[in-house]
Amino acid sequence: MCWLTEHKEFDANHVAWLYNKATLHGVDSFFEKVRRRISLFERSMRSSANDGRSWNGYSAYNPAMVGKLLDIFRVVHNYIDVRTRDGVKSTAATRLGLANAPLDYKDVLYYEPP
Repeated sequence: MCWLTEHKEFDANHVAWLYNKATLHGVDSFFEKVRRRISLFERSMRSSANDGRSWNGYSAYNPAMVGKLLDIFRVVHNYIDVRTRDGVKSTAATRLGLANAPLDYKDVLYYEPP
């Protein structure tokens, strides 16, 4: 966390509280979701038989596929994956006000611009 702008209305205690609330939990959980759901991003395996070398049997032969898969996963994560909190179903996009309701896969696959 880096404090880039000066705000005169914040005292030292409030700034310390803001630093205390800074976390990478959301980023870490997103990366873990990517690694678990897309086999190309699974961590490499190690075994004692190959002298500590790692091997990834699912690695992509074409690096362009990595970007494409991440784009697809980002859309699914933001607009389709539903999280229920206090009985309310929402996605990341609905919580930010970018969508009115969670989308279905068919809404994304068969999207037609207005």
